[in-house]
Amino acid sequence: MKQEDYNEMVKQFELKDNVQVEGITADYVWYNTQILTQKMQSWQRDFEKLAKTMEVRHNEHLHMIGDLLQQNKSLKDKIKELEK
Repeated sequence: MKQEDYNEMVKQFELKDNVQVEGITADYVWYNTQILTQKMQSWQRDFEKLAKTMEVRHNEHLHMIGDLLQQNKSLKDKIKELEK
């Protein structure tokens, strides 16, 4: 076998670092489903945290509005008393 033929044959089997190959083996599917499941759980935790924070802030705002309405009523009552 000539050296050139041998070099050409070896060249066909060289590993290329920049080649990405995705298979469809059971291990590949399992691995990717695990990654996706973890991401979805992370998104769910983030969403639940955001929803809870929004609910707490909403309740705080309702409480503040209630306090302001009560203060407004008290001030109006005081004005009425002073006007008598």
